[in-house]
Amino acid sequence: MSYQIGVKKPFTSSQTDMLLIFVPVFLVYLWSVPPTVVFEDDGLFLLSAYFNGISHPPGYPLYTLLAHLVTMLPGTSVAVKVHALSALFGALTCSCVYLLAYQMINNRVAASMAGLAFGWSEVFWSQSIIAEVYSLNAFLFFLMLTLMMQIRRAPGQAVWLSRNIALCFGLGLSNHWPLFVLSSPLVIAMLWPWDRSRIILFIKAIPFLLVGLLPYLWMVIRSQMDPVISFYGPINSLYKLWFVISRAGYADVDTSSTATWIDKYDFAVYFFRQFISQYGLPGMVLVITGFVSQWRQWPLSLVIGYGLAFLCNSLVLIGMLGFDFDVLHQYIFRVYPTIAYGIASLWLGLGFHTFVNFIRARKQSVIGVQTFIYGLALIVLVTELLTNIPLNYRGADTWSEKYAHAVLENLEPNAVLFTSGDSTTDPIGYLNLVEQVRPDVTLYNSLGLVLANRLYSFSESEHGRRLIIDNFIEHTDRPVYFMGELPSSYGNYFQGLFLKINRDRSRKNTVYQINAQLHDDLLRLIAVPAPVDHWQSLMHQMLTLDYCQMSAFFILPTLTPGTLDETWVEPLCKTYLGYLKYAELLLDLENPDRRILDFLLARAEPLQIQAISKKDRAMVEYYRGLFYMIKGDALNANQFFQRALSTWPHPDNPANTSHKN
Repeated sequence: MSYQIGVKKPFTSSQTDMLLIFVPVFLVYLWSVPPTVVFEDDGLFLLSAYFNGISHPPGYPLYTLLAHLVTMLPGTSVAVKVHALSALFGALTCSCVYLLAYQMINNRVAASMAGLAFGWSEVFWSQSIIAEVYSLNAFLFFLMLTLMMQIRRAPGQAVWLSRNIALCFGLGLSNHWPLFVLSSPLVIAMLWPWDRSRIILFIKAIPFLLVGLLPYLWMVIRSQMDPVISFYGPINSLYKLWFVISRAGYADVDTSSTATWIDKYDFAVYFFRQFISQYGLPGMVLVITGFVSQWRQWPLSLVIGYGLAFLCNSLVLIGMLGFDFDVLHQYIFRVYPTIAYGIASLWLGLGFHTFVNFIRARKQSVIGVQTFIYGLALIVLVTELLTNIPLNYRGADTWSEKYAHAVLENLEPNAVLFTSGDSTTDPIGYLNLVEQVRPDVTLYNSLGLVLANRLYSFSESEHGRRLIIDNFIEHTDRPVYFMGELPSSYGNYFQGLFLKINRDRSRKNTVYQINAQLHDDLLRLIAVPAPVDHWQSLMHQMLTLDYCQMSAFFILPTLTPGTLDETWVEPLCKTYLGYLKYAELLLDLENPDRRILDFLLARAEPLQIQAISKKDRAMVEYYRGLFYMIKGDALNANQFFQRALSTWPHPDNPANTSHKN
């Protein structure tokens, strides 16, 4: 059976069905949205939305503008309003997927399966309930595809449709241009054949594409107004504009010097595992069936176009990126193939339609066929929903808010707090600047990013930052705290959640100091089941390491070789990174006990698979090399240093120096 494109009046036959798709998806999203700030990029987008600021490259001006408008609505919190906006775009996307599938399959139940299955797939659902750009990106993309399909069905509407297609493309570039450009092969295929009249039609529509790019102009203008949130500061030159839009500042993030083709292979395997998990087992059976069936039911240009878009948003993207295959980069990558999963949802709808036709051809009873159709649809959707609810229900998720509260409320009055990474700056910034928690505290970003009150440019050298921060500390009488690495020559008090600057310039070491309230707050944060959310889980591990560092400092000096059992190790620290933290603190002692060090490394080595990064994975081998150096066994020490360098062949690997020595 070949696919035939019928001429129908645009969008008249399925508007009610689109509403029936929108409502259940939107309600599920609203039920599952977090009530407050969470990790990932959520905090930064909430801050940018509230202050109408500039987010991280490429700036995402369209999403920021729309989210800012939403924050002006009355009632509820800024977080809930912006999360609901993402939910709105996610549900609208599912309606577009339904309409596109109906245009191609001409079966309402199968098209409904495509729309609902995409809405409740694991990754798309997760991105449609937080402040993120992916649901808007998917909405603009699938709306554009729906309009393109309508040109094939109703050529008489070509002028109006081409202008709206160009506008959608421009708006898509103003939201997340890298993923939109990667999907362009499908845009070309959807409008095939490109005869002279069609080319002229779209050349005439270019002004509408330029209108879609206007949010970038507003981003430049807004950056000159010194908004509270401005990732790099004022965009005052074409070079700076290109630096932001091209994501040049993320070159080191997108490409690692230690990544190899093995990492790309591992990411390809990881992608297919993620892909299989999106819909549940029954849904994946339908996806595979639809992928096979499309070759005889859809035009070849569309089959090739959908295939290219799927590959470009997955395997081709993996080939372009130079990620190390580690936990951190898996978390970064997992959301990128959103468009690919949307295309797979179309295959799922076609697979369902193929199954239905197969049964109809073999069953005489209409009642029996109808029962089978709705029963199969129910099994697929309920299985998917029940599988993904535990992963995506965040209606009671306040962990990151509790974390930010714990930090802010344990600072001294009128304190200055320097944050560094996203996981500290964004949730703490949201509570402090938007929710006005501890307004007496002033936040700075130690990397010169995000906050407009920067002390120096993000391009300042490490040495220059140190001098400027030292000068700042010297000339303020306010208590100063740091989170992350300490870019200062001052000593500090390690207090668990943060470091407090020690103003005694003669004391440049770290002094361990914690009060009962801070200890209880830290323990409450980590003494919970491992979070399901990936980024929250990562932050949970980091806080647990802070706790392990504190406990190790007080426990290790009191140990003797006769106490070598598990009882002295804090239960929360019996992990790969926990044992390594104990070993690291032991090695900092003047005369570390070799038997205790051997005990810790022996416990860590079987848990190496828990490492977050290649750097973490290499540390157990590096510490084992130091262990043999302490024993005076240069041969074994050298072998472990070489293994550490093989695991993480980076100039910053300390095994480089030890190996040479």
